[in-house]
Amino acid sequence: MRLPKHVFITSRAKARGNLKQKHYALVCKKKEEILEEHWKNLKLSQYKNINSNKNLIAHSQVTAILEPNGGSNGITTEYSIMFAADLVYPYFITLVNPVELPLALLKEMNVLIGSKKMKHEDWEKWAVNTSEII
Repeated sequence: MRLPKHVFITSRAKARGNLKQKHYALVCKKKEEILEEHWKNLKLSQYKNINSNKNLIAHSQVTAILEPNGGSNGITTEYSIMFAADLVYPYFITLVNPVELPLALLKEMNVLIGSKKMKHEDWEKWAVNTSEII
């Protein structure tokens, strides 16, 4: 599967001090732009990670596929949902040959993401330009 030019996937480069050579990404689809969504908070006590015996959702969870846990697990914390999408075939992909993003580009990306006035076109332009540089 080839990713579109405007898709830019970031992930932590190291795990336990070692450079990660593989990353994984869920393949999802959405009709609406992600930036225009507003979600209620998720009550952690009512959900768990799918196919997990643990009744825990980590606060650092970036990507999650959840299912109801059938009751309360005693956790009273709520989690802010940034966006949701439909999982589609092939469901997940393995990303290989990671490229370390130069610090200047990482700072540019963080400024762009933090901007309240960012538009889809701004992100697409930055991602395409950055893909051509690296």
